[in-house]
Amino acid sequence: MIHNLAKYLKKRFIPCILVILAFAFSLMPAFAQEILLYEEITGFPVTGGVTYEAKTLFTSQGWQKIHILKVNLDSENVDVDTIIGKGGLSKRDSLSRMVQDNGAIAGINGDFFVTATPSAPIGPQIINGKLISTPLNGLGMSSIGLTFDKIPEILNLEFSGRLIAPDRSYFTVEGVNKIRNSYNNIFVYTPEFGTTTPKPGEGAPDLTFATVKDNRIVSFSEGKTAEIPQDGLVLMAWGDGGNFLKTRFSIGDPIELDLKITPDISNLKMLLGGGAVLVENGKIPETFSHNIAGTHPRTAIGFTADKKTMIMVVVDGRQAQSRGMTQQELAQLMLSLGAYNALNLDGGGSSTMVVKPFYETQAKVINSPSEGTQRLIPNALAVFAKAPVGEIYGLKITASSFNVAKDSHRTFNVMAYDKNYNIVDCDLSQVKWNVTGDIGYFNGNVFTAQKSGTGQVVATLGNIKASQEIRVLEDSVMLSVEPSKIHVNPGSKAVFNVYVTDSKGFKAPLESTDVKLNVVGEIGFASGLEFTAGQNASTGAVIAEFAGLKAGALVQTGFQSILIDDFESVQGKAFQSYPEYVKGSFSITPLPDPVYSGQFSGKLTYDFTEGTDTRAAYLAFENGGKTLPEGTSKFGIRVYGQGNGEWIRAAVLDASGKETLLDIAKSVDWHDWRWVEVNLPSGKAPFKLKTIYVVETNPDKKNAGSIYLDDLTALVSGKYDESLIPSGSMWIDTANQKGSGFTFGALGTMPVANQNNVNTLALAKNVLNNHNASFTAIVGTPWTNETTLNSQLKGLENYKFSGKGYSVLTEKEATFIFLDASKGSLRATDYKQWLNLQNDLKSVDKSKPLFVVIDRAPESFSDTLEGDLLKKILTEHAKSTGQGVWVLTNGKSNPFNSKATDGVHYVSIPDINAAEPAVVLFYVANGKVNYQVIPLINKVVNETPVVKAGVATALKVYGITSSGNKVPLGYPYAGDWQVVYDKPVGFDPKTLTFKAVDGGTAKIQVKIGDSVYTLPVQINDITVLVNGREVLFPDQMPYINKDNRTMVPVRFVSESLGAKVSWDNDNRMVIIEKGNDIIKLKIGENKADVNGKTISFDTTAVLQNNRTMVPVRFISEALGAKVGWIQENKTVVIEY
Repeated sequence: MIHNLAKYLKKRFIPCILVILAFAFSLMPAFAQEILLYEEITGFPVTGGVTYEAKTLFTSQGWQKIHILKVNLDSENVDVDTIIGKGGLSKRDSLSRMVQDNGAIAGINGDFFVTATPSAPIGPQIINGKLISTPLNGLGMSSIGLTFDKIPEILNLEFSGRLIAPDRSYFTVEGVNKIRNSYNNIFVYTPEFGTTTPKPGEGAPDLTFATVKDNRIVSFSEGKTAEIPQDGLVLMAWGDGGNFLKTRFSIGDPIELDLKITPDISNLKMLLGGGAVLVENGKIPETFSHNIAGTHPRTAIGFTADKKTMIMVVVDGRQAQSRGMTQQELAQLMLSLGAYNALNLDGGGSSTMVVKPFYETQAKVINSPSEGTQRLIPNALAVFAKAPVGEIYGLKITASSFNVAKDSHRTFNVMAYDKNYNIVDCDLSQVKWNVTGDIGYFNGNVFTAQKSGTGQVVATLGNIKASQEIRVLEDSVMLSVEPSKIHVNPGSKAVFNVYVTDSKGFKAPLESTDVKLNVVGEIGFASGLEFTAGQNASTGAVIAEFAGLKAGALVQTGFQSILIDDFESVQGKAFQSYPEYVKGSFSITPLPDPVYSGQFSGKLTYDFTEGTDTRAAYLAFENGGKTLPEGTSKFGIRVYGQGNGEWIRAAVLDASGKETLLDIAKSVDWHDWRWVEVNLPSGKAPFKLKTIYVVETNPDKKNAGSIYLDDLTALVSGKYDESLIPSGSMWIDTANQKGSGFTFGALGTMPVANQNNVNTLALAKNVLNNHNASFTAIVGTPWTNETTLNSQLKGLENYKFSGKGYSVLTEKEATFIFLDASKGSLRATDYKQWLNLQNDLKSVDKSKPLFVVIDRAPESFSDTLEGDLLKKILTEHAKSTGQGVWVLTNGKSNPFNSKATDGVHYVSIPDINAAEPAVVLFYVANGKVNYQVIPLINKVVNETPVVKAGVATALKVYGITSSGNKVPLGYPYAGDWQVVYDKPVGFDPKTLTFKAVDGGTAKIQVKIGDSVYTLPVQINDITVLVNGREVLFPDQMPYINKDNRTMVPVRFVSESLGAKVSWDNDNRMVIIEKGNDIIKLKIGENKADVNGKTISFDTTAVLQNNRTMVPVRFISEALGAKVGWIQENKTVVIEY
């Protein structure tokens, strides 16, 4: 038996007109056309009889994200009921916690509710046949019910109630578990409401309470609130209702509640209040009885005509990924999903859906609530799974990734499930594994990848099989470690992820068995991919190795503690309050008040007994705040608590003035002193600590008290040492080399047309014409009018701009699609481009490469989701067709860049006026694409004219542009490099790494474009020792000049001799200080000022590679050292 999971993933990219009835308020319909540009449906089974679908719509008006639960009411496995939180209706709770606490597998938010504290739903509620809340009459709001036979219906309910006294007199009962402005009638409160009755507003009269147990009154009380017994209820009223309770009942009397809801609801197991009926018997009402105007997040529930399927829907809104819907649009959506009857539920920030995927252990919020977090709600509708675990019905294959690096391993596992998708325990050792495609082999459940390609992993358990496509990457070209930087507290652990990227841009994580992880520095130790920090503050790195590749992550451990305020003085501190009526103070207080260190502590006193607004008492640091030291990651403070539950917060400002509120303690529930730390947010340093304050948001809490503060401390991180990261951790594009066949050019635009840029454009035209480019794609929008363009581009034959609308160009060896995102994105410019693109992707010749030319990168779209969608569609096209896809984008002022991501090449072309202007030549032959990046330069300079013999040195060779900018040569720029030297030499033209063992002078010749440049490189075999220790010269080597003098960088030798070196730029002078000695030396002179005396030497100080070069003997002897020379190994020996 083969059982595969149903394929819930569908992608549609089709033109479709959706007629949207947009309601302005609730009375004036306006009609608009909305064009569907893209639709994607994904989902999974939740349990037997329940499925989840996520529908993403991209239209001419933006994005919609729709979440759908479909429940088969015929399934014996499924139950549907309403739920509340553990604290009852009055204590609102999050949907996820309600679902978890009630043992449900899914849920949506429920009824509209009173937003005050305490809270209550507006409409009725029944849980498992028990009345929890009564309806509110006359609002035009309907309810949805489910009978004990699971038959759904939408109801318009009316409530009436009476409390009948022993003498058969009666009084009106207005509701069960309701909140009102007036309590003249009697209200009933059960344990489902909470632990206490609602407290009326300020100035309200006292209430009369009758507490009932076993249907008899056990006590009377007067006041504002009363406790609700777990095994009883409370009758509450004031005025006439209160008098009725007091005069018609005595303790011990029975009560008789006559509560009537029409139509009859006695057959309902579940009932939930809502808003307007959206769909009634297959039709949308002409007007809604209750309309929430505007475009918002929405929640709705409905059922099919046969009443066998319940449809629960949440629409995200008020965010970029989903604009939300009008109530009319929601009704149309429900109708389109098959709802024959549907009801609007509470929406806006309340709209939430929680689902437990069958293969996960816990339910989760699956939509995107508009407020960024779940709004607390009084009730919800939940789905339950009832069936016990059965026999194994299917398997789901799991792994950390289904991309596998060549010559690495991947551990696979399976989850077994029954026909209702309950997870079934199974003996994993009995699972048999194999793979198709001749790409590797299994040893147990561990796959070894041997050959690049795709295949199917097949897991077999008895007669049940499951399969999963996997990809073995091409040869690994780049290694990366995530996170790339991390701070770890002493003794704490961190797990690193190591990834391989191949030549096509596919990425795969490595398992710990394939990675060698080395720790650099005294920072801790690694085991597998887990790092454990040492106990001391330090900085270092972890270096990962795989298949000859290296990459690293920088690590800091511990913090330096800097005391910011010891609270020994009140200076620089003041008290503030909000609102103004809040009383309080800040002072410096001595013993016997709590003091942690020193003689004093800070005392912040607050009095929140007045008012119902949000109230706060502040310690304000004067002069805009207390500046935190550079490198501060967080701050800590000692807080003395007295268990009063205060909420303590802080306000910090970054250097741009952005304010962020931080929680120091959400509840001071401790006694005595406690150390509390707070992480700083991301932002521009330095930060200022503006205030520390106590705040109260609950209008019913009338508290007063004090907290004590001491030892405000900044916790400062060290500096990451970038030099510890190995070089070569960059992606090298194997297509970046000269090719043959059909040739075309790619050139950026020229927004600034000064003479330097015009000269650069002339260089580009020469390159393109000399290489016989068939045409040139100008990647970007036209920068001037047509007449000026024709003049500036004269001599450039057959060019075509992107950013001038949608067009297709078909050549013999390639196809070009030109897109226009000049207004920020394709949709913003002309949404019809999406329709054209999908049609052309279907019909394009798949045997030859496709070039998509666009005036901005997808990452730069004003709608980032649209940019992601473009990349996604092109990736899927490349994968499904095997066609080579290249995306040429305008990089503006950024240097040339090329990368491949999931099989698609992205090439960023710099503008003519960029600091590193370049033209790109593409060669296409038999479906293969190569390219060369030609820098647009006038000359070449070498800033590393001297290298150390035997040491591999990355040469700093630059091309100089017409604007005088330096372009670092080597990869990715094209150049024909040759080294002329009569002795062994190694040279890498990509990194310009040069190594020669024997001293002498080599010549490097490079041809760039049509120009050839010769660069001499002196191989220096001179060693400088100071007290027996070699002096290292990181960027400029010593050399022997024409005067036969050994010249050295003054800084490194001087500092090795214990001197301090500074630079006077105005006078182009080096100043060297050691003890009482001061040496001043100007560039270009053969003399120096030594302690006020002029001392001459027999050569000239020069500036080379931004280093001041001086004769080694002069500077050493001037600093009191002795200098010697060993000719045999060319070593300068300095002793002091």
